[in-house]
Amino acid sequence: MVKKSSHKETIIARFFILPRRFFPTTLSLLLVTDRRMIFLSKGRGYLKKGASEPVMTQSVFNSEELDKIVEINESNYYFELGEVAEVELNTSPFREETFGYYLKITTKKKKTKWDLRFDDLEKFRETMKKLKLNYVEK
Repeated sequence: MVKKSSHKETIIARFFILPRRFFPTTLSLLLVTDRRMIFLSKGRGYLKKGASEPVMTQSVFNSEELDKIVEINESNYYFELGEVAEVELNTSPFREETFGYYLKITTKKKKTKWDLRFDDLEKFRETMKKLKLNYVEK
């Protein structure tokens, strides 16, 4: 269950990501807000069908509306930014895969592995710098 809050969240960035598996089939969406990293399975579908029109078009979201999107699918989840211990991105040309760069997000309780699109590298760097997270690039 998602914690409810009266704090409005500002969406800082959106990234399409793929789970790091042998044959990934589900495109996900990483929404980065000023409070959380939100992982939405089949992200495009949820932004088109699972939310009201104002949620899709505004950059400032009501926390309850974001929470509803997270709850649409049980595979959706989020990390509070304070929980994130390290964000690692491997940009080595020898490590590149079909979809993008190897991205690992480690929290105090969990590690997640993703592929970040090649086109999103600069925007991702800027976002991590803005959030002042422990960001490591290899």
